[in-house]
Amino acid sequence: MRETPEDKPLVTFALFAYQQEAYIREAIEGAFAQTYEPLEIILSDDCSTDRTFEIMQEMAEAYDGPHRVISRQSKKNAGLLKHVCSISQLIRGRLIVLAAGDDISDPNRTAQIASIWSCDTLAVYSACTLIDSNGNILEQKWIPNRDAEDRMPWLKAIRTEHFVYGASSSYSAEVFKSLKEPEDAVMSEDLPLNLLCQLAIGKIEYIPNSLVQYRLHGNTLSNSNIQRCSIKNLNIEENKSFEKYEREIRLLNYLEERILKLYSDEYYDQQMLHSRISALHFKISWRSMNRFRRILDFPTVPRGLRKWALARLFGKIPYLCIKFLSVRFSRGLDELK
Repeated sequence: MRETPEDKPLVTFALFAYQQEAYIREAIEGAFAQTYEPLEIILSDDCSTDRTFEIMQEMAEAYDGPHRVISRQSKKNAGLLKHVCSISQLIRGRLIVLAAGDDISDPNRTAQIASIWSCDTLAVYSACTLIDSNGNILEQKWIPNRDAEDRMPWLKAIRTEHFVYGASSSYSAEVFKSLKEPEDAVMSEDLPLNLLCQLAIGKIEYIPNSLVQYRLHGNTLSNSNIQRCSIKNLNIEENKSFEKYEREIRLLNYLEERILKLYSDEYYDQQMLHSRISALHFKISWRSMNRFRRILDFPTVPRGLRKWALARLFGKIPYLCIKFLSVRFSRGLDELK
């Protein structure tokens, strides 16, 4: 007997965007092209200041296909995790497929995910095709690392090595709706959701087919590329690193306060988690010290941070110059081989 849409569970396809007017149209076209039914599509914008939400509204109003479409916008920019949590009351599907406003989903993405989903499935993810900002293919079949233990070293028991990568992720409604809204701006949704999966009883499925065109763009620095290795670019990367430290502190605090504290100490190593947070705070405070204070305090630097602190002992400019010369020298050696 042929299965009809009435026999299959409702799935929610949730597309999240912020400041992505250059890519949002292709992302929405990928959502509208999904072959699975019954499907509801939620187009959500985190209060973009460009035309992202206008394009969402225009395309939602013009859509006349089989899927139910909702478009909504945050009243103010909330950050990624709050943005993801904001649709919890809107979703009706038993399975939630997540998508980003700069990626493109294959038309069969939802159908393939739904075909292997069962009542004890917590999450499903797939391989991706990497593309650049212009849509050119960088890698035909990129497979996310199964690095749950590396991402959550403070978790005492890793139930599955799978780490559900955000670009190709989907979750059961129960997992998704158990995600608690953060008080601060937390710029990660995949680590909290993966932690919930590790703490729950169920399975994570992986699809080896590329079901998402995952777009890589921005000023990523390659240390092996002399043309892009400049003091200016190294300075940009150094500043980005400190921004990442601040984001990671907020993320780890959220994980402990909103998820891990609901469980006993037998589930996670509190000391290891706090050590990581302390190390991040140290790095941020070390940068703000004057040179004289850094020299005086260096003997008290924790052993695991001494090499990092020593490289920045005399300030940012000397550090950047040394790193620049080191990269140039390493590249020169590689060319001689």
